[in-house]
Amino acid sequence: MSTCMVTTCTVLDPVLDLGAYACDHCQGDLVRKLGAIETYLEIVGPERQKRGHVRGAPGYASASPADDHVIAMFDPRSTSNGGMYDSEPEAPWDTTVPVVGTIIGWTQILADEGPAEWHLPDTLGGAVLMLRTHVGWMCQQPWIDDAHDELTSVHHQLRAAAGDVPPDPIAMCSDRYCGGPVYWAQHVHDEAACARCGRPYVGIDLARLRTAQEER
Repeated sequence: MSTCMVTTCTVLDPVLDLGAYACDHCQGDLVRKLGAIETYLEIVGPERQKRGHVRGAPGYASASPADDHVIAMFDPRSTSNGGMYDSEPEAPWDTTVPVVGTIIGWTQILADEGPAEWHLPDTLGGAVLMLRTHVGWMCQQPWIDDAHDELTSVHHQLRAAAGDVPPDPIAMCSDRYCGGPVYWAQHVHDEAACARCGRPYVGIDLARLRTAQEER
C-alpha cells in the first residue's frame, strides 16, 4: 500500500502518482491553499480596518494604527521559527508565521532545484503563483511534508488575519474508522466531502448522511 509522506494526511487508502511522496488528496489540498493565499495577500495589509474616531484621554498618544501581528507576518526580518530575532524569545510575535520568508524560501528551492528556466519571481504574488503552478513537481520531492506543513501554516495565519472564519461542518463522516468533519464542496452544487478521509457525499449518500445527522 502506498504511503503519503505528509504527516497531517488522514486519507485511509491514499492514491499516489508514480514517484510521488504525497497523495492526490494532499496535492489538491495544497493547490487550494496556495490559491487561497493569493486571494488573502490581496486583502490583508498592515493597516487595521478603520473604526470610528474615539477621543482618547488627554496627555496620551494615540495607539499605532498598524496591526502589529500583521506587520510581524510580513516583516522580512522574521525568522523561520516565527520570531523577529532569535535573541528575543519572549516577543509577542513568537508564534507568528513569517509569511514572506516562508513563501520566498520555498520558491527559492524551486528555482535552485527545478528546471533551469524556473526563476525567482519579482513579487510575492508571483512567488505564490510559481508554487501553485508546480505543486505536482513539489509532490515528487522528499521535502514535500515540510513544504506542505509550512505553507499550510501560512494559509491558516493569513485566513485568520483576513477574518475568513472556516464554516461549521454539515455532518460527521459516516465511516466508522474516520468520523471526520464533512463540508460542502466549493463551487459544486449538492456535493460534500469529508475533510479527513476525502470521502465524497452525493445523491443518496448525502441524503442519508444528513438524515443521520438530524436524528442525532
